[in-house]
Amino acid sequence: MIIILKWIVVEWNKLWRKLWFRTANITCDNKLLSEWTYKINIKYNWRKYFWVWAYLKSKWVFESHIFNFDKDIYWKKIEVFILKKIRDNKKFENLDELKKQISSDIIDAKNKKIRVITFGTFDYFHPWHKSFLKQASFYWDEIITIIATDKNVEKIKWKAPRHNELLRKESVIKWWISNIVEIWSNTNPLECFEKYNPNIVCLWYDQTWFISLLSKNEKYKNLEIIRLKSYYPKKYKSSLMK
Repeated sequence: MIIILKWIVVEWNKLWRKLWFRTANITCDNKLLSEWTYKINIKYNWRKYFWVWAYLKSKWVFESHIFNFDKDIYWKKIEVFILKKIRDNKKFENLDELKKQISSDIIDAKNKKIRVITFGTFDYFHPWHKSFLKQASFYWDEIITIIATDKNVEKIKWKAPRHNELLRKESVIKWWISNIVEIWSNTNPLECFEKYNPNIVCLWYDQTWFISLLSKNEKYKNLEIIRLKSYYPKKYKSSLMK
């Protein structure tokens, strides 16, 4: 289960000054978390950063080691997306051992890829679509976006999209978030799970039919399903944009 923490970055023991790994730390008392080292993503000022984070339950602190980051964010608010366990925490005899372990953790975090899959029509590509893909981006190392064919849109929504599937695909590609954008012409949408083997499915706030489709298949019962927030739905909907 993915856990999201929202808190203020606090000053801690500043051990990174000796290790040359910059950290950002928040106080935390989350009963769902174990005292492990995790692969995480961070959202700060709507930008994503890749980090490794250790939860020190006895001290109520989450201590992170930041990749390619040099900003002072003390007392700034961040969001922590806890994605995957890397290892159990352990004690180290000296700082050299700790530094070596952190270097190994960074390699492990980069190798443990998180793949997210999204689905949609993306007709009249507008701020709601952009918000949806931007929100999904905080859960992944790689994101796949499946575009519904004109034929399938008409079958599901009882009307054809205004923009054809090639134009809709081009609009998503131009947003520069999705790593893979594919028009899925196969009649069985579940086969795209076989092809891409995602860890997470990000759905629209009103996208319901995929939930029932996945729940009927035992193979996907452990797949993480995340429903993303709407973005001014009374203003930005393809039907209204028309």
